[in-house]
Amino acid sequence: MEACLLMRRIYEMAAELRTVDPRKIVETCFGDASPEALRLTPDKEHIYRAIRKIKHEKGFDVEEPKSLANINIGKLELLETIDGEKMFFADTGVIEGTRSLIFTTPSLLKVLAQAKGIACDATCNSSVQHFSQHYVIHAFIKEHVAVPVVFCQMSSKTERAYIEVLRRLPDCPQLTFFLSDFEQAEINAFTWNFPNAQLLRFSESLHSEIAMIRQTVAEIDLMPQPLPSDKEIRLAQLLNQYGYLSTVEYFDRIGEIFSEIDF
Repeated sequence: MEACLLMRRIYEMAAELRTVDPRKIVETCFGDASPEALRLTPDKEHIYRAIRKIKHEKGFDVEEPKSLANINIGKLELLETIDGEKMFFADTGVIEGTRSLIFTTPSLLKVLAQAKGIACDATCNSSVQHFSQHYVIHAFIKEHVAVPVVFCQMSSKTERAYIEVLRRLPDCPQLTFFLSDFEQAEINAFTWNFPNAQLLRFSESLHSEIAMIRQTVAEIDLMPQPLPSDKEIRLAQLLNQYGYLSTVEYFDRIGEIFSEIDF
């Protein structure tokens, strides 16, 4: 009985809270349910699909636009993350026949504002009608770690289109570089919007990393290497001897292998 009431509550919430992420609805309802009720409910993926179906039937789905001018921004503004943050950030409107929709959250914008570096990437296989690319901006949070923070649907790849996206982003006072190997139009837009940041190209950065690795390897090769011990030689022989085994068989017999060597 409790499991049935739990599922009823989930579906009622899905119908009422049409802008809330399915995962958040399930998390809320499962929070005070008993272990026995949870055991009797369908798996979460099944529930997620059911919630999405209810949302579709209630008419929340954002329809494919018939033109750039005919986009239901009102529905996009209702979108929220599982943490309750607004996802839709800005609409450039139709400018010179182009339009871009920008998605991000307040938390991600704070990360971007503190970034010392930015990297950009795009796929030109946008699944949204009338838009030519899905454009993503990544913020470096550490020296070699970047996270995606801004997601855009862009109908054009002109310099003006990129400028209209970038000028809506927050100031990045600590920004020292942006990483790109994209069109010159994008590079020009970044230079215009972040005049104090240096352009680094992906290819140049990759070549630098490769050169550093090669130098490190060369230095290691010049260092005197200790000869392997008898135990290490025997272990290598045993591993080679059992190399024909499958992964499961190997782990079943790993005790047998190491029993021959007294570590």
